[in-house]
Amino acid sequence: MTEKAAAGKWKRLENPVVDERAVSKAADQLKAPDAAARVAWILEHHSTMLGAGAQFWRSPDYLAVMVDAGVVWPKEHPGRSSDLWWIRIYRHDGKRIRHHWSELQRIKNELVGPEHQGVEIYPPESLLQDGENSYHLWVFKNAGTRLPFGLPWPRAWGADGQRSIPTRFIVEGPK
Repeated sequence: MTEKAAAGKWKRLENPVVDERAVSKAADQLKAPDAAARVAWILEHHSTMLGAGAQFWRSPDYLAVMVDAGVVWPKEHPGRSSDLWWIRIYRHDGKRIRHHWSELQRIKNELVGPEHQGVEIYPPESLLQDGENSYHLWVFKNAGTRLPFGLPWPRAWGADGQRSIPTRFIVEGPK
């Protein structure tokens, strides 16, 4: 990511710190078991992320943490790749992101660039983590890198090279 890409509404936090009082208050409100241990884990995780070179970006609505996916993931993890940024996005108010995909697309464009391809994963239920309305994107550092799947034509065009006509008008035909 470059400072130029995020110029405007995003500000890079030069000295990001955990607000321990806010974390403790949230743990109390959620009646989290062993809140002190949870707060300690958050502080340790934050330290690990800083040590891995994480960049913390803040806009009026969001906090984004961006780190090299090849540094922070365990060595044996198949997702470990120094070709990717792992971006974790939160709303300041803790609510869900509105207009989900288009908002994440905009954030990806602002932080990394409009021609970088990224992906959001929908995991098996056994690996689902959905406790804090945070969103995870994996974005290629190289703007020319592409996944081996996805739509290969621009947004307003169909596979035949002609302007798209919505397909939502398909109905059951006579038998």
